[in-house]
Amino acid sequence: MVLLAGSTEGSVTASVLSGPLRLAIAGGLTAAVVLLGVTLGGSAASAQPTTVSGGSWNFKAGSSGNVVHITAVGLPSTGLGAADITVAFNASVLRITACGTGGLAGACNLNAPGGPTRAAGFKATAITSEPAVIATLTFDCIGAGGTSSALTITVNELLDGTPGNAQPLDAAVQHGTVLCSTTPPPNQWGTFGDIPVPGDYNGDGKTDFAVWRPGSGTWFVRNITNVHWGVSTDIPVPGDYNGDGKTDFAVWRPASGTWFVRNIAGLQWGVSTDIPVPGDYNGDGKTDFAVWRPASGTWFVRNIAGLRWGVSTDIPVPGDYNGDGKNDFAVWRPSSGIWFVR
Repeated sequence: MVLLAGSTEGSVTASVLSGPLRLAIAGGLTAAVVLLGVTLGGSAASAQPTTVSGGSWNFKAGSSGNVVHITAVGLPSTGLGAADITVAFNASVLRITACGTGGLAGACNLNAPGGPTRAAGFKATAITSEPAVIATLTFDCIGAGGTSSALTITVNELLDGTPGNAQPLDAAVQHGTVLCSTTPPPNQWGTFGDIPVPGDYNGDGKTDFAVWRPGSGTWFVRNITNVHWGVSTDIPVPGDYNGDGKTDFAVWRPASGTWFVRNIAGLQWGVSTDIPVPGDYNGDGKTDFAVWRPASGTWFVRNIAGLRWGVSTDIPVPGDYNGDGKNDFAVWRPSSGIWFVR
């Protein structure tokens, strides 16, 4: 479970356990947050300890909606099936506004009346990729500039992910810290899990710092109002689709092969196994809808004849390699490190 305790000292207990998990905040001096989830069963405990880390974070004093991720590395081959952690913090510096269970199944209700709420969660597949996010905490920096809060993590339980017989994992802890700074790093923009989507969104001829957050489908562009465009399963494909000199907010949805460009009608182009490769292939100053199909090595650009270039194990790397103002068909072959540009 996740507990947020105290008026001066706060704590969050993130539980992603076998069976129902709870996530809520109780009233009074003790707030409780419970993350839902289930274990998958297990195997022998890992020989090397799994490390749970709170990370080091620097946010601007007075800022809100800052997302902190609690992660785990050193996972066994069977993966991570469940986690039960407590994270304590200084409530005079940070105010928690949301929480989640990261890559583990679960739910969070910070304002459940009367105490923690319960709901069943189920994790069908253990987490094997690293770093594994086992909790997400959203904080407002309410402390004065220059104040900081430790994120003190207690691992109550950590279980592996082999179905049928979950086993405990040895856990090492690297506590975290959050600084509410008067001068956060000038180029800090985005958080763990975001996808970088740089582009010229305001048409000033300069590339802007920008990220797309899959969890909410939100685009965060520095010095520009946030825009919600897309869902978590989309792939961001920013580009200048209307030729006005500005990068457009755009996503490609693999499930339907549909391109959604803000202020432009949706268009179906490609299938779920394709890789989107938008670019200006005809030199008209507009980004073209384009996909590369690994199975056949074929490039499909709208209003341009299909072209085969590359093999299934290549990585598409389109760009204007000869300076003629048009995107060239190009792939990079990992096995040899060779670039093939048509």
